Amino acid sequence: MSELELTTSHALVGLDGRLNPAAVGWSRRPLCDATLPGPAGRRKRWNYWSFNTPEVHFVVAVIDADYMRVAFVDLLTIADLKWRGSRLTLPLVARPRMGGKVEDDVAFVWRGRRVEMSSWAGGVDVMVDWPGFPGGDLRADLRTEPPPGHESINVTIPWSAKRYHFTSKQPAIPAEGTVRVGDTVHELGGPDCFAALDFARGVWRYDSTWNWISASGRDAQGRVVGLNLGAGWTDGTPMTENGVILDGVAHKIGCTVGFEYDPRDLMRPWRIRSDSVGDAGRTVDLEVAPFYRHRLNVDAVVIRSRLDQVLGRVTGTVELPEGSVRLDGLLCTCEEQKARW
Repeated sequence: MSELELTTSHALVGLDGRLNPAAVGWSRRPLCDATLPGPAGRRKRWNYWSFNTPEVHFVVAVIDADYMRVAFVDLLTIADLKWRGSRLTLPLVARPRMGGKVEDDVAFVWRGRRVEMSSWAGGVDVMVDWPGFPGGDLRADLRTEPPPGHESINVTIPWSAKRYHFTSKQPAIPAEGTVRVGDTVHELGGPDCFAALDFARGVWRYDSTWNWISASGRDAQGRVVGLNLGAGWTDGTPMTENGVILDGVAHKIGCTVGFEYDPRDLMRPWRIRSDSVGDAGRTVDLEVAPFYRHRLNVDAVVIRSRLDQVLGRVTGTVELPEGSVRLDGLLCTCEEQKARW
């Protein structure tokens, strides 16, 4: 499908809280001010950072869902597949600092635990202090530093005038730093260390289901590649969140994709394929071989969520007008989430 590319700054909503029609489209840079006015209840905000090296998968996120606020930190050491994580649900009186623009700082502080995501001229510093993390107190000092002109996939999804979502997907950002757990220090850096941001601001429907894959690394030709594909939550709208960042340049994928997997055994291979077939074949034709599965269930009466997430290796091709992108065992995250929130 044809998707409008936006090139000027715009607001996501008006003062009445209704979607600004001029915000519907996609852009190569985050041009949207997604500040959400209006009464509480359906607004969703999150900043989700993941950092990957061949040895370590590290995630830190801050989420504000109006009637529930959550911060969490996860660490997987890939050699031994040891997963450690900690989550904190905040009371309603506590609210993290989260603005409506991608470059706005994020701050979460509660009883000795601290997460800060601070923008600077070239990128974002992510700092975490998390006493009581499994295996010892956690301290992370990480820096993301995209090359000049690095592009991303920024999309507004319009369900209706009152239900909408802006997301900025920023994979394949070079990163470096340290994650310390107790006396163990994990050094992150080098040519194969990449970060990815999932920035989200919107007013959601109560029931939502989606699939998602995110990957950052190098393709079979050695080019830096970032992959973002989703399904389910954008159905019935004129937009998708699908795209590839190749050596810093964004390539929007307008067609929808399907995720094929066995929900009874998520460790079996996943197939991710586009619905369109051109002269060169399918636009997207990928297979994911999972090597680790993580489940998180939340049941807080008003909010219920079931997240099944696998880490795996993705192989296959993405056909772009400029040529093929071939992936050969690139580390990726794949998920199925069902939420009532």
